[in-house]
Formats: sequence, structure tokens, C-alpha cells
Amino acid sequence: MKLSINTITSVQNLSKDEANVQAWRGWEVQDIEWNSEALQRVFSGEWMASLAVGRKRKEDMVGISALYLDIDDKTCHGDDILEVVHEKLVAENISHAIAPSAHHMKPKTKKSGEVLPPCPRLKIMIPMDEVLDITDSETMATWQASKTNILTHFADMFGIALKKMDGSSLDVNRYNYRCNPYRPEWKFFTGSDFDITPLAVEPPEPEPVKYSNYSNYSNDGNYSGNDDHIEDAARYFFSMHRDRSEWVTMCLAVANVLGVGTLATMTNTTKAELASFTKGTTGRIAGKGTIIHLAKQHGWDAKRSSFYRFIEEYSPTKKRKRLPPSNLDVCEDHPVDDDTFTHDPDYWINRVEPEY
Repeated sequence: MKLSINTITSVQNLSKDEANVQAWRGWEVQDIEWNSEALQRVFSGEWMASLAVGRKRKEDMVGISALYLDIDDKTCHGDDILEVVHEKLVAENISHAIAPSAHHMKPKTKKSGEVLPPCPRLKIMIPMDEVLDITDSETMATWQASKTNILTHFADMFGIALKKMDGSSLDVNRYNYRCNPYRPEWKFFTGSDFDITPLAVEPPEPEPVKYSNYSNYSNDGNYSGNDDHIEDAARYFFSMHRDRSEWVTMCLAVANVLGVGTLATMTNTTKAELASFTKGTTGRIAGKGTIIHLAKQHGWDAKRSSFYRFIEEYSPTKKRKRLPPSNLDVCEDHPVDDDTFTHDPDYWINRVEPEY
């Protein structure tokens, strides 16, 4: 199976806080054999069930190969919870590995200062029968919508309350801090890989994307931070063939600012290329300024979104002040017929703009 291993922290003797400082980078996808000895080595360092190259940001995750479950609170099963979980999974013939956490049967101090009493605390890895490609936006949306249903399924299987399951354990960039898998509580079982398909939940309809927000520009037209216009600029750049070196630089900047998932929707890059651009962001400085600069070099104007171009194109005086899109159909100088006007953002992004 494939897992993400942190090649920086896992080779050091670090506390949890020390590992957290360094674990944002150094992630590498590795093939791990499904056997007890190999998994014990994995649990003794930092690992993720999601597949990441370089950083641990959500947008840099490209796949999910396993379920990571975390039970960190006292349950109705008391000290027997680890055995109960193991027996329930064996009864369902589900492959799994269970390790006691660093605070297993010890007091645990939360960030708020609250001290939790000693209780069994365990980390569970369950391999999935296929790797989810979360660079696909629909797959990612389905995963996000299905997380609660997956946790509920296992909470019911284990006979515990849903709130006893760590709800963030299925976050795509959640990593497991090292524990002691060599304690006698370690459990390992080879059965069948888990199929999450029956637990999939249809994601809700996405909210309409807003491609223009004039409030993010000062009177002189300088950009002040709206990611919708950053995406507008990047899509404008990718709309035509560009010099290879500029194209690579833009890819690095988009991967760094908007994530590899967004980059995949803008270009025809392969998975290998996406991974290389993710790696590149750790070594080259390319951000929002790069995106704006390159787009402007090829004609993108920060003061003219597609909606403003529409107004200017049909304004008799071409001196109209900028109006928000909601006012386009009621402008006095040039009323717009509802039959010819569209609020579909895809139309405005893909339309061929006139020369000025």
C-alpha cells in the first residue's frame, strides 16, 4: 500500500511539538508492505493516509489510500476499548493496524489547559481497496461530504458515541504523530481492504463562484488580495500558448497559491507534472505577485474584469464608472436585454475579449 512518510521528522528523536514545527514539509509517498513489522516502523514516525508530495497543505494532497481513525476519549468500554475495536474489525474481516498513542493510559493536557484523565487512546489504520484521486474535484467533494458518514459507520460498529471519534482524523492533511507500536497492546490483522463506496454521500450543490469583487481594488486599480481575481488572472494566462519558462513559473505560482487541485482544472498537466510543481514550490518563490505580473505582461488588466469589459464594450461614452455585476441589467445608459445577458461565469471567462 502507499502512504505518506515524513522523511525529515521520522528520522529524528522529536517531541510532538518539535515534530509539528517541522512536519509541514518533507513528505514523500512510499510503498509500504502490509505486514506487522513494516507497519510498526510506520507508526513509530510521522505518517499520513493521504498521499502528499512535499508539503502537508490540503491543496497538495493528491490521493487517499487508507482510513486513519483516532479514539482519544474515554468510552463506554473503559479500558477494554482497544480489544473491542480489534475484535469488531476482525469479525468484519477488515484489515487493520492499531497502536496505542503517546498518551495511552496517561493524563493528557489540552491546549486550553484542561487535563484529561488517563484512558485508552488509540490510532487505527484501515487500508482502502482503492486509492482515491482527490485531484478530481468531484471525488474530493464526495470525500468531504462522506466523512461524517464514515465515522458514524465505525462508531456504530465499535458501539461507542460518535463524539468519541476524532472528527478531524479524516481531514485530508491530518497526520499521525509517532507512538509506541512495540507495546504489547499493538494489534495487526490481515483481512480485506475496506470499500468506502457504500458510505459515499452525494455532495451538496456548490455555491456559485464569484469571479469579480471590485472592493478589492483601490482607486488606482492596485490589487489588494481577492483570490477570485488571482484565479481570473491565472486562467487568462493559460488561455493561450505561452513561453515554456513562463508557463512553468505560472504553474509553480498557482500550485503554491491556489493548490494543485486548481492548477489541474486550468491545464492539461499529468499527475507526475502536478507532483513536480508541488515539489517546486518548496524551493522557488512564486506567489500571487508572480501570477498578477505574468498575466499583466500578456494583457490582463487588473482594473477590468470580464464584467467591466462588458460595460466598457457597450458604453456609448466609454467613461462609465465601474458597477457591480448586480447592476449590469439596470444601467441607464445602455439597458441590457435579459435574453442576451448571462451571469454564467464560465461564459465570461471563456469568451474572446475584444481588442482595446
